[in-house]
Amino acid sequence: MTQRKEIPLVGGSREGISVYADPQRTVNMFLERDRGRGRDALINTPGLVEKLDLTETDLQSDQITSGDFSADSDWTKGSGQWTISSDKLRRAAGGSADNTEQTVAQMVGATAPEEDETHRLTFTVVTISGGVLVPSVAGTDGDPVVSPGTYTMDIVAGASGGVKFTATASLALVMGDVSLTQVINLNYSMRGMHIMGDYLYVVHGPLLKRIDSDFTVTTINANTPMATKAGLVDMSSIWNLVGGRQLFICDGTIAGYVYDDSSGSFTRLDESDYSFLGGLSGTAQDGFFISGRPNSPDFFHSAVNNGLIWNALDVARAEVKPTDTLRILSHKRNLWVWKKKSTEVFYNSGDAELVFKRRSGGNLEIGLGAKWSVSALQERLTWLGHNKHVYSAIGMSAVDISTPQTVARMEALSKVDDAVSFSYGQGGHEFYVISFPTDDVTFSYDFTEEEWHERKSWKDNIDGYGRHRGNTYALFENYHLVGDYRNNKIYYLDPDVYTEDGNTVIRQRTVPNVINDRYRIIVKEVELEMEPGTGAVSGQGSSPEAMVELSYNGGKSWNPPRITDIGALGEYEARARWFQLGSARTIGLRFTISDPIKTVMVAGFIGYEGGYH
Repeated sequence: MTQRKEIPLVGGSREGISVYADPQRTVNMFLERDRGRGRDALINTPGLVEKLDLTETDLQSDQITSGDFSADSDWTKGSGQWTISSDKLRRAAGGSADNTEQTVAQMVGATAPEEDETHRLTFTVVTISGGVLVPSVAGTDGDPVVSPGTYTMDIVAGASGGVKFTATASLALVMGDVSLTQVINLNYSMRGMHIMGDYLYVVHGPLLKRIDSDFTVTTINANTPMATKAGLVDMSSIWNLVGGRQLFICDGTIAGYVYDDSSGSFTRLDESDYSFLGGLSGTAQDGFFISGRPNSPDFFHSAVNNGLIWNALDVARAEVKPTDTLRILSHKRNLWVWKKKSTEVFYNSGDAELVFKRRSGGNLEIGLGAKWSVSALQERLTWLGHNKHVYSAIGMSAVDISTPQTVARMEALSKVDDAVSFSYGQGGHEFYVISFPTDDVTFSYDFTEEEWHERKSWKDNIDGYGRHRGNTYALFENYHLVGDYRNNKIYYLDPDVYTEDGNTVIRQRTVPNVINDRYRIIVKEVELEMEPGTGAVSGQGSSPEAMVELSYNGGKSWNPPRITDIGALGEYEARARWFQLGSARTIGLRFTISDPIKTVMVAGFIGYEGGYH
C-alpha cells in the first residue's frame, strides 16, 4: 500500500561534516517564514541587472605607415582616379567603384590587425561629393561616409587584410590623416563604493570615479591614478574647512589618498610629505580621518576637518594583546579596531592630548579572520572571527551566528583570510554575504530568519559556477548596487529578475534524507509543491521545468536528474511530479530549477511503499 508523507523541504543550508546525517543545502534561495496563517517558503534570491559598465580602454601604438600620406609608396591605390599629393589622399570624380588600401605588408612591422579584436580607425575627410566612402579593417566594414569631418570608428577586425577605403563610382574625395590602433579593454574589479554628498564614489582599478543621480560617470584622477590597481579599499568622508567634503581612501599600503570636492584635488598621502604613517585601513569619526599603520598596533588621526594634515604624535595604540591591527572602522561613534585574536573599541574622549581612548569593557576576545569580512548594516557589525565563526555585534556585545555546519564548511576551506563581504536589506530581510575567493564559494546569513543559505553565480563556460559576483555594495538612488569582482560592471539587485547579467541562475534545495526505520522503501512518486503559473511570457522559461536527483546512499552520490514540466504562465493548477523513482533504505532528494522564473518552493511530498527488509 502506498503511503504519502511530507518532506521537510523549507530550510537553510545545514550540510556539515556528514552528508548522511544532514545533506541540507539551499542555493540561491532564502527562507521566508510566515508568522500568520500562511506557509513557510523558499524564495529566489535577487537577480543582477547591469546598471553601469565602467570599462576603461588602452590604445596600442599606431599600425599605419605614413598615415599622413607623406609617402606614396606606403599605399596601394586603385584606378587612376586615386593620387597622393601634398600629404593628402585624393580621388578625382568619375570611374567605377574601386579602393585604396594599406596592405598588411605595408603596415608597421608588416603585422595584420588582430582578428576578432577591436581596432580604432581614425581618419579625416576634407571634401567629399558624388558618392560614398566605406572604410574597412581586415575585411570588416565600418560606417559609410558621405560628408566631411574627422571620423573615429571602432571596428572588429576580420580574418585578413589591412586597412581599405572603398569608393563608389564617381566619388570625388580629399582625405587627410589616418591612424589605426588596437583597443585593449582594461579589466578592473570594483574595489570600493562610498556615498559622499549627492554622489556615489567608486574605486575602479587605480581610478576614482564619481557617479551622479543620472548615473553619469566622471573620472576624478585620470592623470594621477592610484599606485595599486587591485584589492579592496576603505573609503570614508568628512566635512572640510570650507563647507565641502573630503574623501579618504586606504588601500592597505603605506600610502593613502584624499579627494577634496571643493578644490577638486586628488592627493597621495605619504610619510615624507604629509607625516602620514600608513593606509592599512581607514575610517572617519567626528571630523577626523583615522588610519592604521601597517605591521603595527598603532593608529593615527588627521587634523579636524582636514585630511591633508597629519601629526605623528596624534597616535593611539590597541595594545590589550601584542598583535598588529588588521582593520579599523567607525560605527555609531564607536571606533572598532580588529586584531588577529582580539578586538578593541575606542571612543572620542575630547582629550586634546589623547583623542581616542579605549571604552570601559571595550575588549573582545574575538579576533578577525579576514580583513574584508567586516560589514556594517544599520545597527549591526558582522565579521568572520579568527576561529572561523561568524560574529555579529549590536553595541559592543558580539553574538556567534554560525551553526556547527557552517563552521565545518568554513574550516574545510583552503583559505579564509581573503574573504570579502557586504550586507544589505531588501524585501524585509537583512543579509550578510561573505565570499571566499580562493575556494570560490559564497555563504549568506539572513538575520531576519536566522538561517544560512548559499549563493552561486555563473563565471564562464570553462569554470562554470562559482562565488557570487558581488564584491562591493552601496544603496544609491534606491538601487541596491553591487560591483563585480570579475569585470567592470556595476549591477543592481532586483528580486523580480531571475538571471544574473543575463546568465542562468541555478536554484537548488537538498532536503533531509528520507528514512523509514531503515526498511527498504520503493519510491512511487515525488512532488515538489511550488507557486505555479509563473513561467516567462516567451523564450527560456515559457515552458519551465524542474529537476529532481535521487541519492540511494544518503547524499554521497546522485543519480542522473529526472525532469518534469511545472506549468507555463497562468497554469495555476500545474503540479511538479515524478513517478517510479527506485528503491533504497535511505533516499536523498535534490530539487533544481534553472529557468528564469519566479521560484517559490513551499513543500515536498513522497509517496512510497515501505516495510521491506
